[in-house]
Amino acid sequence: MVLKEFLDSDRVNFLIWRETAAKFQKEWHVKEPQRDFDFARHVKGRALVSVVNSGLIYYALEREHSRRQVCHDFYVLLRFLMSAGSS
Repeated sequence: MVLKEFLDSDRVNFLIWRETAAKFQKEWHVKEPQRDFDFARHVKGRALVSVVNSGLIYYALEREHSRRQVCHDFYVLLRFLMSAGSS
């Protein structure tokens, strides 16, 4: 059984920092992005975590819908084949 871990702010921040933030800061020559970008003060805490978690929930719902659709399509096909065979 695979245990799922929830994404929290620290994990997401670490992933972003590790993969992109350090590179961007070097390339853009930005020491304090929260002061250099006008939009930074409008970004609420945990905003990225909220977006990522919403995306994961959406993906899980989409996957479940697809799985149910396949089961439903198979059931409809099976009923059709059974009715065609009895005719």
